[in-house]
Amino acid sequence: MAERDPYPPLTLGIETREQVARAAERLGVSEEEAIRRALAELLGKDEQKPTKPNAREWLAAYRREHPLPPPTGLVADKAFYDDLSGGL
Repeated sequence: MAERDPYPPLTLGIETREQVARAAERLGVSEEEAIRRALAELLGKDEQKPTKPNAREWLAAYRREHPLPPPTGLVADKAFYDDLSGGL
């Protein structure tokens, strides 16, 4: 029994085939090479994106760059702040 081809040919719609043909003609390469270049450019852009730090790393860096001021030693007026909230 013959083995199945693990990479069967792609079936492209008419519009996609026309776009590939125009791109290949413009680049002066085969349609396969035009697709290869487009994919390489697309995938290369994803790999070049800098990764964002997770929330914990971002917060740690933010706190290092923006430290809290030192404590004043003053006692907070609880009644004043309770009044600001409308006695909730």
